[in-house]
Amino acid sequence: MYDKHLDTFLAVADSGSFLKASERLYLSPNALRKQVALLEEDLGVELFRRSHAGVELTPGGKYLYQEARKFIAESQSDIQRAKELNRGNEVEIKIGVSLMNPADLLLKRWAKVCKDYPNIQVSVVPFEDTHESFYLMAQRLGKGVDLIGVVYDHQPFIGQNDLTFLRKIPARLALSYNNPLASKDLLTHEDLRGCNILLPKRIEGSVEAKVRDMLSQDPEIRVVELPTFDYSTFNDVSRSNALLLSCDNWSNVNPFLKTIPVDWDVMFDYCLLHAVNPSPGVERFIQVLQRRF
Repeated sequence: MYDKHLDTFLAVADSGSFLKASERLYLSPNALRKQVALLEEDLGVELFRRSHAGVELTPGGKYLYQEARKFIAESQSDIQRAKELNRGNEVEIKIGVSLMNPADLLLKRWAKVCKDYPNIQVSVVPFEDTHESFYLMAQRLGKGVDLIGVVYDHQPFIGQNDLTFLRKIPARLALSYNNPLASKDLLTHEDLRGCNILLPKRIEGSVEAKVRDMLSQDPEIRVVELPTFDYSTFNDVSRSNALLLSCDNWSNVNPFLKTIPVDWDVMFDYCLLHAVNPSPGVERFIQVLQRRF
């Protein structure tokens, strides 16, 4: 099994400094420095070059960084398999959930077939809707949390993770119930003229980029780029007349917003985010869900 100090090593390498890594791991910078120093002593390899600007991987550190994630994933899979064997093949699937990453679709599909798989038990692990919490949860995939149902739009995910596509879901617009357009059941291009349309930061190839390029052709539609996109964005929209790019998965984030279909052909990917090498039980669960979508 792997040395837990490898987790610290990866966090420091990803962050570029002990201070930033300490904020992610909720440990002091000195504690992280000691853990890395112990790992370097045990391995007999210098992993980082230290400077006032932060840390930089040595050639040996770069090699270990590439191989460590594979090794950790394999070790976690082996541990999970051993636990499953001791439980008589009973498998527990832990799904990370939040307002912006609900598990409704997954659980509804699973409820229809769960009686056919009595050895698979499903539980949920709640987390906060902040970028920090999501990234920490993503780093734990395969280590306490098995998967998260996500609306994927070409955004990067931290950690050695993979995506399994389940279905397409329509992109919609969310707006306050006080907005005059809230009385409509379908929004047209004409309805959007004179409106502020809030979109996340542009990522090439994303749904957001497609919507931006499409709407920007009309000078009467104002496209506004958001500095951040999280649950607080939905709160801000509920107090304004702006329209926010959204989908049905996010319709319960704020009860003061209405999510309305739009007369356009724009779709998000709904996927499962999971470790690259999930345990056999998790892999089986994913395969079952894929057949239900």
